[in-house]
Amino acid sequence: MLLFAFIILLVIIPGLVYINFVDSTKKDEGGVLLDNKRVFGPEVNENMINKNFPLLISKSIELQALRSKSNKEVELLRSLKDDERIAELLPKTITKKTQNMNLKPLLLILGHMFRKPEVKDPIFAESMDELLKLSPQHISQLISVTCELQ
Repeated sequence: MLLFAFIILLVIIPGLVYINFVDSTKKDEGGVLLDNKRVFGPEVNENMINKNFPLLISKSIELQALRSKSNKEVELLRSLKDDERIAELLPKTITKKTQNMNLKPLLLILGHMFRKPEVKDPIFAESMDELLKLSPQHISQLISVTCELQ
């Protein structure tokens, strides 16, 4: 019994504290990766226009990890991409930065903004939950990056 208490006190509790501390050095108080500041920083300048904010938010590391899992998702995303209002906000030129970019987060953000019924499909439920949960924290982080650059 005494040995079990020492294992808990000397191994398990410090291990939990260490795991939680390591995680807090990689994420900010909102729970998003601090590496996103490296993504947002070069994109922020005095010539930014409002229509580029969804593109900027969709470039975050967590949202770029959202991948299409089925052909039905790909078809629904293609139908979102074909919408005139959404196509207007998609990147027009292919650069090194946008060449390998995952468009799913951007299409879901824009579909949500324009209240497209495709984003309410149950196949996107998990992705939309993640997107709606993280987007306010990404916006907050983007504001803090902007303040740091001024």
